[in-house]
Parts: sequence; C-alpha cells; structure tokens
Amino acid sequence: MEPPEGRLTEPAGVVEPGTRCIGVDGGATGFRLARVEFVPGHGLQTCSQVVRGDWPRDSDFVPLPLGEQQAQLADPRRSGVEQKLEGAWVQALARGVRELLAQGNEGGEGPGPLRLGIALPGHKDSQGRGVLLMARGPRLLNFCSLLESELNEGQEVAICPLGSDGQDGGLGEEWAGEGSFGGRQSAFYLGLGTGLAEAAKVDGTLLDVQGLARGGAPPWEALVPGESCSIEEAASLGSILKRLEEDRGPGLRPLDAARAGEPLALRLLERSARVLGAWLAQRIRAAGGEGADPITRVVIGGSGAQLLGDPKLRFFRQHLGSALGSHELLPTRLDTPALFGSAARALGLTGSRPS
Repeated sequence: MEPPEGRLTEPAGVVEPGTRCIGVDGGATGFRLARVEFVPGHGLQTCSQVVRGDWPRDSDFVPLPLGEQQAQLADPRRSGVEQKLEGAWVQALARGVRELLAQGNEGGEGPGPLRLGIALPGHKDSQGRGVLLMARGPRLLNFCSLLESELNEGQEVAICPLGSDGQDGGLGEEWAGEGSFGGRQSAFYLGLGTGLAEAAKVDGTLLDVQGLARGGAPPWEALVPGESCSIEEAASLGSILKRLEEDRGPGLRPLDAARAGEPLALRLLERSARVLGAWLAQRIRAAGGEGADPITRVVIGGSGAQLLGDPKLRFFRQHLGSALGSHELLPTRLDTPALFGSAARALGLTGSRPS
C-alpha cells in the first residue's frame, strides 16, 4: 500500500545488528559527521567522535543569483571554477570519512557495505544524487558519483539519496535518543543558522517536502509581509552576518556582537525574532491543518539553540515567544540533528519512531 501523500513512510523493520552507518550534516559553510548506530529501545546514538570540516572556498567563485539558477535547472551551465569547487568539496568530505573510519583503528573494516547518509542545502535532482540549486555554494551536479569514486577504492560505500538539513533535522529529532520529537504526536523543527530549515510532525507522522509545501512557500521563498525580502533574508544568521560585514566590516559574528552590545547586531536579531515568530505562527497553523492534533512544541536547532539559552540574549526568546503564544519553545538537545536524520535515512528509518 502506498503511503499517504505528504507523509514519510513508516520504517520497514528493525535495523540489522552490526550495520555500519555514517551520518553527515552538511551546512552552507562546513560539515560534521559521525558513526551512528541504532540501539533498540534507545534510538540512534553516536559511536564515534564527531569529525568537523570546512567546505573549501575559492575567491574567484560567485554563486549565480537564484533566479538564474532556477532558469538553468533543466540545463545547468557551470564555470570551470564552479566545477573545480565541487571536486574540492567532495575531497574534503572524503577526507573526513577516512578520518572517521580511522578512529579506534577501524580502518574501514566490517561486514557488508558502509552506509552513508548526507544532508546538504539546496534543491536536489530527481535521484537525490546531486544539487541543482544552492544559494551560497557551488552547484554539486555529480556529488554522489564523485564521492563514491573517492571512497570505493578500499571498501564498498552505499550512499543514500541526498537529504535536506530541514527534513533530516526533523528525522534526527524523531530518531535520536535525545531527540525532542520522540513521544510527541505533533511538533515543529526550525533550524536557524546560515539559512533556515524546517520540518514538521503532525498526528504522529513526519511530513515530507510535499506535505510542508501545502502549508505555503518555504522561508527562502516566502516574503516578509509588506516587504520584498524573504523570511530567510530577514531572519537568518547568514543574512545578519552579511549586513554586519557591510556596515561594520569583517570579524563581527552576530551572536558575539550582540553579546558585546553592538547596536546593529541587537536590532537585526530583534527583527529576526519578530519576523520568525510571525512566520512560525502562520506556518504551524498551516502545517497542522484542520482536525489535526495541534502543534504545541517548537524545537529550535542550529545557532538558534544558543540564542534561546543565552541570558544576555533573552530578548530573542521573548520576542519569538510572544508571537507563538502558548507554544512550548525548546532549544534542541542534539548538537547535530541533521547528522542523526541523515543516518536514519541511510538505515531505512524514515517514518515515526515507535512509542
């Protein structure tokens, strides 16, 4: 039987003991990865140190405006610099995987193939093998194929289709042992960092991209009411950083600047909280739908989790909470929700965690 439209499928069964898996949380500026295992009764747990890395940069590369990228979706035309940068990203992640496998003298040995789940920003191709559109990075048209070529010399690596930081963040909150979706019928996840990411659980089931889309445009497309900028442009920390650099010069990171009392940083973060609060209230109503169990828990990931818990920045929680009313507002308890979510997909855990 086909799953209901707009819902992620329920898990087919229990993960086989000994299955090796690596989850990757790839953001706009860097990545984090770890070995992950499924512990019956406790959900997903890391079984290695977390390896962190930065995506390589090239001063000669300037991303095409999103409108031009969208116009090229059927036939992307990349410069030599953009293609070279894709190769550099692949090599950086491959080094991270090798470093991770070398921990504890693992050497990559083990029964069966290694399963690799990867969350990346941007619009993926129909097979989930490459990224056709990315706001702040190179288009990664051959990412999975190139990565397999890099890694498959010493062992068999099975790379599952690429995921998004939002959807995988929700899966991580569902399946990780410390996740905040577990045991809840309905909840909402917002990743606040360089960009914005979202996921929703309604009536015990995680919504897929199509299910979320029925609630309206995503934050990088939805406009601030009465303005020409998107929710992401007004509220993300990447946009705030860009504005600070334009007005105050390089070196001012949004949270550090606000803690130091920098007036512009404080104004921009207050605006971010107000814009996000209004948008979240609308988004949550739309995601829940008529007759559904109401969403009362909102989980904030990324650097937004630090904002919620910092006593020097309590104004952010106050402005966000005032728009959400009685909703429970929680910082994530996971350092990397999308890392767990990408691992969940690689292990076939794409539905709701059994209660």
